[in-house]
Order: sequence, then structure tokens, then C-alpha cells
Amino acid sequence: VPLENYGIVVNSIGFLTEPSASISWRGPMVSKAIYQLLSLTNWGKLDYLIIDSPPGTGDIHLSILQNYIIDQVIMVTTPQKISEIDVSRAVSLYKKFNVPILGVIENMSYYVIPKTGESISIFIGDGGNKIASDHNLDLLTKLPIDPRISIACDAGADLSQFSYLLDTIKLP
Repeated sequence: VPLENYGIVVNSIGFLTEPSASISWRGPMVSKAIYQLLSLTNWGKLDYLIIDSPPGTGDIHLSILQNYIIDQVIMVTTPQKISEIDVSRAVSLYKKFNVPILGVIENMSYYVIPKTGESISIFIGDGGNKIASDHNLDLLTKLPIDPRISIACDAGADLSQFSYLLDTIKLP
């Protein structure tokens, strides 16, 4: 049974383990956990099922790609070169499996100074634009770092006050 808050249902591998326990699973255990999360969870009627996976191209990604029909993926990166490299590899993997990629979102792109409204870049790089350009994908948006989002998430608060960020997404 998934957890529900503000009309959103959620399940996570983190809910299956002790909060401070490390998750050191090899391929078969990862595949079984993903099967349990996706196939055995009582999701109810869904409009969308969003899978937030860790970066990379490992067992989690392969299990999902080999066992489920995926309508589309959105690649999420940060400006830094290391993230760009990881996400570029993921793009290549998903293209190899003929999964449509809706586009790229660059997270933590900048910080807006509250008093002045000035945007400043904290990280060096332009990962979102580079991935989009290199792989002929759309850059959907660049999202700011906003500490208020972290505070709200940690408090289990309603995140609708941040829905304006969704308005920045440029769908192809």
C-alpha cells in the first residue's frame, strides 16, 4: 500500500528498509524490489506513474527497460560536467531501447537572491543545453535552487506553492 499525501501516492525502496540501513543489493535483489514496487503496489487509478531513479545506467535502469513498457522519459541533469556525462550515457541507453525521450530538465541551474531577484550560477557548466544539443533533444527548462522547496519537503508540506516551476517547462 503506497503512502499518500496531498492526493499523491508514493512508494519507495527506502520504505522497505530501516531508515539508517544501507541498501547494498545486487542485480537480482534490485530487480525483485523494482517488481514489488511497480507491480505489487496498489496504485489505484493513476493519471501518471513517475519513476524517479538514481543516475546511471545500472541494474535499476536495465530492470525497468527490460520488464516494463515506458511511454516516455525525462532526463534530469545539473549544470556540472560529471552530471552531463552520466545523463548522456543514460540518454544513449534509453535510445538503444527505443524509449522516447521527452527532453532534458536542468536542475539546480541557478539561485535567485530573494532581496534583489538577481540570478546567480552556483555551479559551473551548461549540462542541460549540452545534452540537448548533443542528443537532438529539447531543453524543457532550467530550474533554480530554492531552499524553501527543501524545507517544505522535509516538513511534508504542500508543495503547490511551487507549481509555478511547472509553468517554466516548454513541452515540444
